Order: sequence, then C-alpha cells, then structure tokens
Amino acid sequence: MVVTGSTYLYWKNGHFNFRKFLPFIISSIPLAFVGAMFRLKEQVFFSILGAALTLSAVFLAWQTLKDETDSEVIKEYHPVLAYIIGGAIGLLSGMVGIGGGIFLAPVLNHLKWDKSISIAALASFFILVNSVSGLTGLAVNQTLEIPIPEILFLILAVFLGGQIGIRLSIKKLTSKGIKLLTALMVFIIGIRVFLVNGIEIL
Repeated sequence: MVVTGSTYLYWKNGHFNFRKFLPFIISSIPLAFVGAMFRLKEQVFFSILGAALTLSAVFLAWQTLKDETDSEVIKEYHPVLAYIIGGAIGLLSGMVGIGGGIFLAPVLNHLKWDKSISIAALASFFILVNSVSGLTGLAVNQTLEIPIPEILFLILAVFLGGQIGIRLSIKKLTSKGIKLLTALMVFIIGIRVFLVNGIEIL
C-alpha cells in the first residue's frame, strides 16, 4: 500500500528511471519468490542480519555526516552488478520477510550508484514488485495468512503515513536528509530484527 503510492509520486515527479531500475527487478522477482518458499528461522541468521543492518545504518549516517557538502557524486558500474545486487537482495528479502528496499537503499548509497532521491524511488519500486512476488511465494507454499479486520486498519494507517512521508522526501528533504532518514530506518529495522527474530528478547 505504501510503496504503490510512493512509486506513483516518484514517477510523477520525474525520479523514476524504469530502464535503469529494470535489471534489479528482473533478477530480484524470481529469487524473492524462491526465498519466500524457503523462509529461514534460525536465530543465528537473524542475529547476524540484524547486526549487519545496524552497522550498515551507522556507517551510512557517519558517511553522510562527514560530507560537509550536499553535492552527490555518482559512480559508474558494470550493468551486471545491478543484476547481482538485485538477485541477492531479492532472495534475502523473500527469506526474512522484510521489504528488500531496506537492504537495497544503503548498499546503493554506499556505492554512490545514483542520486539519493533516485535510489529512494528504486527502493520503493523494488519493495513493490518483490512484495507481490514474496506474497505469491507464500501463497503457493500455503503459508500466507491475512488477519481481518486488523489488516484493514493497518492499510489505512500506512497509506496515510506513507503519503505524508513521500511528499516530505520529494519536496522538503535534501539529499543528505534522505540519506540520514534512510540510515535511521535501517537502524530501527536492524535493531528489531536482532532483538525480536535473533536473540528473541522482545
């Protein structure tokens, strides 16, 4: 629900480059489907994953804060790298049940793959297509559960929050602000994965 609206607004505001995004999508969709069918539950795996996300967030925040300017340097990479990153993160997101954009955004920001607003647009679209693929994998594996009416209230809440957030990021936030917000979100997810799914103390 959130990323459908976000993807539309990024496209409407000229931040959506489908041709550049396509390699990530092509490789991620089938692997997200496979990952959802073989979802892992080992505590060690989630502990490592949570720690990796948390460290990634801290490094991204530090990298952003130490850059005194708000200019963005974009580096060129071989097109094959996009397929590799997309496939790996698609598989990972399917296995752990977390939107792949939370992994993709910090990786691409570290690599300086594109402007932060373009990376945010890709992450939104990436989550959309891989969520559909992952949900399909869960349905095929007969592990998909949709709690009604809880899901209806959740849809309304995330739609409203998502619309507010995307409009702020497009119109109000600088590239540095977007990176710091990304780091904060990754940090929160990393801590949650570590505590809830990893060492299971919450």
